[in-house]
Amino acid sequence: MLKFLTWLDAEHGRTITTCTQQDLDQWIATGATTRYAIRTFVVWCAAARINTTITLGFRTAKTSRILTQEQRLAWIRELVEGTGESLPYRVAGMLLLLYAQPLVKIAEMPMSSVVVTVGGLSLLFGGTPAPAPEPFAALLREHLTHRPHLRTTGADNPWLFPGGRPGGTFTRTP
Repeated sequence: MLKFLTWLDAEHGRTITTCTQQDLDQWIATGATTRYAIRTFVVWCAAARINTTITLGFRTAKTSRILTQEQRLAWIRELVEGTGESLPYRVAGMLLLLYAQPLVKIAEMPMSSVVVTVGGLSLLFGGTPAPAPEPFAALLREHLTHRPHLRTTGADNPWLFPGGRPGGTFTRTP
């Protein structure tokens, strides 16, 4: 509110009493969506009859899909079939694209979250195991047998994606 009033005075030499709808619209249009936070102030000004000529509706969030289904499937295909990226990168990408897991969660996944049974592979993201479909399961099996950095960190490293530094200051508990 104070930034708006300061701007209104500096740009147009007006106060809230003399503010026009055009002034308010310009303020909203030329800044971040957080400027809609002055809506309560505008409503109060109208109720208190300080300025009844200006109005500001609710902000409607504009959502747009960041990744289309076609793009997602193309990336999955590239990660499964391609060899340009490292195996850990490909497995992490598949976890992101198939299970919508945030990268932070992927990076800290313990080996215990991969359940190997006679029926196939499953992943524990919560209470219920999620099956790993083929051909992702084949990539995951390959990653399990060829995890990087095990010579440095030890073969008993509990992480699905072990780091490259032994005894680093960052500690996690599986």
